[in-house]
Amino acid sequence: MATNFTNPGATSVQPDPVLTNLVQDSSKQGDWFAPVGCPVKQVPKDYVRWAKINAQSLLSNLAETLRTPGARYNLVPAPIVEWVTSSVREDALRVEFTEEDIGNAMSPAEPYNAAAMKILNALQYATEARVATLFAAATRTTGASSAWAGAGGSIMSDIESAKLAVLKDSGLPANFILIDPAKAPGAFASTELKSLQIYQPNQLLSQGAFVPTLFGLRVFIPGARYDSAPTGTFTPAWAWAAGEAYVGYSPTLNGGNWSGDGQAFCHQFENQLNGSAFEIRRRLDADYEENLKHIVFGNVRRSLPEVMNTNVLFRITGI
Repeated sequence: MATNFTNPGATSVQPDPVLTNLVQDSSKQGDWFAPVGCPVKQVPKDYVRWAKINAQSLLSNLAETLRTPGARYNLVPAPIVEWVTSSVREDALRVEFTEEDIGNAMSPAEPYNAAAMKILNALQYATEARVATLFAAATRTTGASSAWAGAGGSIMSDIESAKLAVLKDSGLPANFILIDPAKAPGAFASTELKSLQIYQPNQLLSQGAFVPTLFGLRVFIPGARYDSAPTGTFTPAWAWAAGEAYVGYSPTLNGGNWSGDGQAFCHQFENQLNGSAFEIRRRLDADYEENLKHIVFGNVRRSLPEVMNTNVLFRITGI
């Protein structure tokens, strides 16, 4: 954990390799949906222009592309493209502690590790909350035929209708469903699912864990929540809209980089010129000799665009 602080008053130092690796190794753990389901595109600047393609223009007049023998080529209609400019914004956080905190810890590394994970969780939650807000505003929506609550629940028709809507609008088969955490137990307890045995675990390659699938859709039950009563008894409030499910298509369900070509409901743009995402650094306070204060800080330059692609997401309310 040793770092050579040649200039305690410096505004920044080289990234701490231990803290940065700790954060990067942990960034995809937990019940975060945003970094997995929403593609991330690395860009070299703080703004980017991207094309929003009208999927209906790509799917129209397909039958007219066939020609009679000897006839000239038929011209395929050009897709309607809307060029959108999005800015990359920066979230930055810092955690401070003193030499006394280090002395009282179980190990000298504990305060640094705890600070790094606090920053990571806050940055991840901020991104998750933005994505949840965008999903909740999706315009393609319908009400559930009945509540997804226990043995009597009937959810198959709701999900299949949503899958069909995504395929019709975008030409892409839906590959995920995101379910309100509070409603998930009732959904999976339905007689319909149990009797048909239509969900089963599929192995997730990265962590050796098991991820359930439902009607061919990867299931997400996001756990992002915060304390709605911070001064009293813990009362969790969920980032995602209560009583809703989302069926959609994502080109990067396993995370990683994205070329920017595939359709997605939510694009994330990230400027990594100054280092990798969720990079954590540490330095001493400018007045360290007086206050013995240590500073751990980090930032992520990642943003969501202002315009969404509504063709690849369908919202089911009242589940």
